[in-house]
Amino acid sequence: MSAIPPERAVIPCCLLATFVLQACSPLLAADTSGTPDCVPKADVSLSGYLDASFQPLTPMTYPVSGAYAIVFESSDQQIRITLFVPGDTPPGTYSIEDAFTASPPRFSARLGLFGDPLGYLEATGGSLTIDRVRPCLAGSFAFAARDLPETGPIVDVEGAFDGITNGY
Repeated sequence: MSAIPPERAVIPCCLLATFVLQACSPLLAADTSGTPDCVPKADVSLSGYLDASFQPLTPMTYPVSGAYAIVFESSDQQIRITLFVPGDTPPGTYSIEDAFTASPPRFSARLGLFGDPLGYLEATGGSLTIDRVRPCLAGSFAFAARDLPETGPIVDVEGAFDGITNGY
């Protein structure tokens, strides 16, 4: 029996390598079926003194004094909702505190209006549910907001979000 010359052995080896890669590629591929889609998306609605509904520009987070803020802004940049969350908060449901009396870091919220009317309305109470923190934030919120003095008109704010990268 004679040995296969090296120039003729290349073809069977390449065929074998191709077969092995094709057979094993499903085993080597990462399973991403349980990984959430980290594409920021949200829906927000306001009712009461001000009625509006929108899908915000890219929702985002940024650090704020031992906490982080989750920001939702309307595409016309007339409405901005900011949720303040203490750092390292695990998934769960939390009370949004009265922004007039709570001390940081706290769960709080603010509604910014940059058209007519103009100004900031602070949360007077509500809830924030965080369904997921990593690899990206997901949850929902509902709160009532009013201007100073505390007898001003009330705007009810609610929304849901998913896929927001948590930069904290």
